[in-house]
Amino acid sequence: MEIDNEKQTKKKCPNKKRKRARVQQVKNGTINVTELGMIGDDDKDRLEKHFTDRSRDITFYDIPAYWSDDEIFAQLRDNVGFVEYMRTKRCHKYKTVRVTLRFSNEYEKIYKEGGVNVSLTRNGRQYFIRMFDS
Repeated sequence: MEIDNEKQTKKKCPNKKRKRARVQQVKNGTINVTELGMIGDDDKDRLEKHFTDRSRDITFYDIPAYWSDDEIFAQLRDNVGFVEYMRTKRCHKYKTVRVTLRFSNEYEKIYKEGGVNVSLTRNGRQYFIRMFDS
């Protein structure tokens, strides 16, 4: 009993859904690492003048997940201190960001007094983000 392969054709199943291309989104639990290059001589002078000597490992919680890593980096750099290393992890609705940074002199005082909230402003809206020592 021989089967003629040339005459046989595959039937299409009408019940199966067509697979559509999905938009590239960051999945939950993925970790993105942002590392910076070497610190130049101009930055060293500015660091010694406006920032603390000691780097700290800080974890920021409850950052909205739709913020990009570049936006988070810029907000932390402008408001909190000099960011040396940043790692983000998406958890459904929020992101958790672990940062090695040098606090500005003002934020160092707030941190030593026990302040745990950071106020970040984006598009005219103010967000309060929790920070803890890692």
